[in-house]
Amino acid sequence: MLFIGNELGGVTHREADWRRIIQEVRQRFKGLITYDSLMTATWGFPHGEEQRIKWWDAVDYIGVGGYYELTNKNDPTVAELKDAWIKKGYVAQLENLSKKFNRPVIISEIGYLSTDGTNKVPADFKALRQAPIDLQEQADCYQAVFETLWGKPWLKGIFWWQWFANRPFGHGGPYDPTETPYGKPAEEVLKKYYLPQ
Repeated sequence: MLFIGNELGGVTHREADWRRIIQEVRQRFKGLITYDSLMTATWGFPHGEEQRIKWWDAVDYIGVGGYYELTNKNDPTVAELKDAWIKKGYVAQLENLSKKFNRPVIISEIGYLSTDGTNKVPADFKALRQAPIDLQEQADCYQAVFETLWGKPWLKGIFWWQWFANRPFGHGGPYDPTETPYGKPAEEVLKKYYLPQ
């Protein structure tokens, strides 16, 4: 699979240009393609790039970054996190997007830092790095994602952020152990779903 772009909210409104690019990519690449849309209000772009894109029918998967703001408190329960996914309309929005364009959805990037309040604004890495460590809130966020989305017929995959393979750097700088589920309760949640046997 090839991602033809990543978080380019300032130019994704140029539908004709993207359709041309996709056509040219398909002439050279025979695999599946998608685009990684930015759903959070980060780096000066408004919420909902995935909702503004009009050319999802031209790719094979609708790629959505899943850094949704869930609750307004630290340490919510898994039930409260699941309720937020549903009551704030995130699950319905993803399903409706899939139906509208007749394409499956991939959560192209989602993850939670192992710090207190990570569910409130998951993409605010700068602020979250200053918060106290909270391994359970991170694990609960992972659990809520699985319990809310796992098995949905329109969802075809989840790319989890951040698992360091072989480099000592994290998001924008030196390795930050809060960014990964590795060696933490959140890793056990991942194992429970991906390695049931």
